[in-house]
Amino acid sequence: MDSKRALLAGNRKIGIWGVGHIGYSTMSHFAERGVQCIGYDIDEHKVEQINTGEIPIFAMDYWLGFDPKFLYEHGVARATSNWRELVASNVTTHFVCVPTERNGEPFLEPLRDVCQKIANGVQGNSFDDPPLVIIESTLTPSTTDRHPNI
Repeated sequence: MDSKRALLAGNRKIGIWGVGHIGYSTMSHFAERGVQCIGYDIDEHKVEQINTGEIPIFAMDYWLGFDPKFLYEHGVARATSNWRELVASNVTTHFVCVPTERNGEPFLEPLRDVCQKIANGVQGNSFDDPPLVIIESTLTPSTTDRHPNI
């Protein structure tokens, strides 16, 4: 079964690393199409809000164009503060949506941390295909050239 069909059939999940504006909207849009999603965030209050169907970001329902509350209430999407849940063998697509700047300066530690967790976590898992990792965080030009361990 190819990855798209496996996702749509509920046999695979999408992992979202960071559920701020970009991560929450990514998770909501995929969940609206029936794809099981799990989002990770270090903010436990935000995780709790999401899992009770509360939208943690002001006017996000307007930005999305729909109210995603039912997706979270019915478990199509959920959030966790345990990153290990995102490296389970059924999570085969990863969207990385973590901040990459602090006080107006590049700050790559969260991105490095997530990439290392994905790399270490998927070792030993058996996959039909290797996991797909999509970095949705903003990177300055040539960042990956200068920092090959990302």
